[in-house]
Amino acid sequence: VLTNKEKINSMSFYESVFILRQDLTTENAKSLCKKFLKVLEDDEGKVAKTEYWGLRNLTFKINKNKKGHYFLINSESSGPAILKMEKLLNIDENILRYLTIKISKIEEEPSIIMKEDKGSDRETRDRRKKTTAAKTEEKEALDKKEEKKETIKDREKKDIKTD
Repeated sequence: VLTNKEKINSMSFYESVFILRQDLTTENAKSLCKKFLKVLEDDEGKVAKTEYWGLRNLTFKINKNKKGHYFLINSESSGPAILKMEKLLNIDENILRYLTIKISKIEEEPSIIMKEDKGSDRETRDRRKKTTAAKTEEKEALDKKEEKKETIKDREKKDIKTD
């Protein structure tokens, strides 16, 4: 049977996601993440995985920010270590939002966000190229129609003048 102190200090698996302000550079955002990792490691926690999801659009504005740097941390830590990290997250003005949950096990493979992002850059670029090409073709077709209309109107004006 564990005492209350042993229960508090026992190690559990946690997953934390936090969003940093958009005006930070990627390097600054990553150094801030390392600061939070150090808190966990100093308290004998083990960081199993960290992921930088990049600068992503927010669903709605948070403190006048439309985008944010997203990070994921999976760790095996004690409750007090997580509380210390959350306290720092709460105090830091660069943090827009954070959420930490207790999980049953840490997934070794990349998160769903990372899996989606691997192929999405190429797909997004291809989609943009196709969309841009289609818009250009559509605009050219409209321009040709307008030119034809203008030439027809010019001819009609000339015909009217000659009569």
